[in-house]
Amino acid sequence: MSNHLRELAEYGFVQEDPERGRGRERWWVAPQPVWIPREGLSPEAQAEASGLHPRPLAEALEGFERFRAARGSMGEWGRGTWVVGRTRLTLTLEEATQLIADQQELISRYQRDTADAPSGARTVVLAFLAYPEPPPGH
Repeated sequence: MSNHLRELAEYGFVQEDPERGRGRERWWVAPQPVWIPREGLSPEAQAEASGLHPRPLAEALEGFERFRAARGSMGEWGRGTWVVGRTRLTLTLEEATQLIADQQELISRYQRDTADAPSGARTVVLAFLAYPEPPPGH
């Protein structure tokens, strides 16, 4: 497993989280969401790249509940304008693909290593879920 993680780190897919590791234990995080275009991939690789897992969403919701419980003691950070929303868009497949690519590009403009963050900066969690609505009756 360590060899695989080091290889993923070499290409920027994961990075070590030094704040969480203790002793020989190492934690890894994805520095940014990864958009993998499926064009040109084998059917097996497409299925793997599309592996949708509900755990990250559940973790984001749990984190949001912790924020809601603590926001009264978080000063200005607790009083900020934080967003929970849901929007339905009617898009072509090409538009949906471009929307996700644009969203990834926007997020990447704000990403930086924690060590490079200015004084007073805090981690802000941005959870993004995009999926086509199934046809009625499914």
